[in-house]
Amino acid sequence: MTQPKMGIRAIRLILLGMMIGFAAYWAGARWGAHQATKVEALPISAKGEGNGSLTDEETINVRVYRAYYYASRRIRLLHGCGPGGRRGVGICD
Repeated sequence: MTQPKMGIRAIRLILLGMMIGFAAYWAGARWGAHQATKVEALPISAKGEGNGSLTDEETINVRVYRAYYYASRRIRLLHGCGPGGRRGVGICD
């Protein structure tokens, strides 16, 4: 007789934990912070390369990373790794 009672007790304990977790999630979603109150990032137009905000080395780095991004993207698309392409095969990993 003690075995079924222990099983029911465990189920009740799990359900109670799930209810507490759901209540905490709901309370955080309802009363928690929804948006950033202060944003430190500059707008995209203020970060341009031509306005002197980047040093020479940073400008070179931006050019290199952009070139690498587009080159690697092109290679991946040529190998069929794009949307609906092969997954987990060679370069597509």
